[in-house]
Amino acid sequence: MKAQSIIFYLLIPCLVATSFFTGYTWHEAKTEKELSQVVDWNTKQIHSIAVVSATESFEADCLLQILHALDDQEFEVPKKDRIFDMLDFNDVYPIEDDDVDHTFEQVEKDQREVDQCIRGFGSGNLFQAETLLNILNKLKDKS
Repeated sequence: MKAQSIIFYLLIPCLVATSFFTGYTWHEAKTEKELSQVVDWNTKQIHSIAVVSATESFEADCLLQILHALDDQEFEVPKKDRIFDMLDFNDVYPIEDDDVDHTFEQVEKDQREVDQCIRGFGSGNLFQAETLLNILNKLKDKS
């Protein structure tokens, strides 16, 4: 009877430890899967932002050339094939997210990068709005 009691008292801590480690491992695997999905999605968003950034850059070049033309300055027409390069951006730069860690630190870094890109778009849009107003004023003055 005493041997059975000892086995019983040894079995309880073993079961508790086994349950703890099983739950911990299961939770870690689930967290890793969820983090992986978040990092993958962030990577796709960052690449989409890069395409939008390239488009805005092209539009800013066009606006500057229009402004130069209105001032009777020399200008060059932006190359049309550049637009098609932007459309194939993801083919030229494939989305590869296997090289980043799937950690909360990576998620935080990605979110900072997205925030900086959004602020850059705001700045670029302000520049384009100012350029458009200059173009409208020059057209008004020429009328």
